[in-house]
Amino acid sequence: MTFEASLAESVKTLQGLTALRPTIDRAGQMILATLQRGGKLLIAGNGGSAAEAAHFSTELVGRYQKSRRALPAIALSSDGSLITCIGNDYGFDQVFSRQIAGLAQPGDLVVSVHACGALTDAVLDIAVHGRARVAVMPCCHDARENDQGGLGGWMDPALAIDATRAARLRAAGYRVATQTIAEGITEKSRV
Repeated sequence: MTFEASLAESVKTLQGLTALRPTIDRAGQMILATLQRGGKLLIAGNGGSAAEAAHFSTELVGRYQKSRRALPAIALSSDGSLITCIGNDYGFDQVFSRQIAGLAQPGDLVVSVHACGALTDAVLDIAVHGRARVAVMPCCHDARENDQGGLGGWMDPALAIDATRAARLRAAGYRVATQTIAEGITEKSRV
């Protein structure tokens, strides 16, 4: 792909976010409501999406632009020792479900940033069994036009934009969406 084509695709991805502002706002409200009720965020992502999960968590526990109290958000992909322990003892398909089983409490929110088939029904079932809510943010396709891999009923809400390249969505879409959500959580939010 040429530089110009890559740039044009990135611009198209960013422009697609405008139509999703209401969805991003709903996701932000869902996250804010979870935090206001005393719940925590358990954020999961594989590969490049793991980096986005970690980045989002740092913006909540640390800060994004403005200082505020630390918020309870855990990137489930950030503890290498735990991931390899679970992978070795139970299998890598259990990396997130095992953590969710141990950490999720009623009122928590499991945020998945990897709805490309990597988040299995078992993971979702464990989250729901623990009475945590689930927000799935698709990363590799436009969920309005493409197969959602059986995850359609779990997308509460779905953040998808008109992009077919995961790299563009991770680089542009997630960063804008998560920074918009993090920026909206201030001292006035009373969390």
